Amino acid sequence: MYWRPKYDPLDRSYNYFLDRFSDVIADAVSERARNTEDAGLFLSGRSDSRLLLSFLDDDVMSYHVNEYMNTEARIAEQVAGEAGSEFDLLQRDPDY
Repeated sequence: MYWRPKYDPLDRSYNYFLDRFSDVIADAVSERARNTEDAGLFLSGRSDSRLLLSFLDDDVMSYHVNEYMNTEARIAEQVAGEAGSEFDLLQRDPDY
């Protein structure tokens, strides 16, 4: 077997893991987005891209790709607005 995961549970509180997760994400985002002046984020409206947006500066541009302003696009627009991020819907052809 090439790799076998090691299960070694830690006796820590929920908040410990929450803080640790937050620190890891913050470090990863800051390493990859040193200058957000010309940066953009594809914002799907789902939790993964929302999480990344929450760790980026307000000046990051949010993009959503869809055929029209459907429910997911409206959620993405709302999330961008709450985060202070400009939002742009990139419309693709329905035949995409």
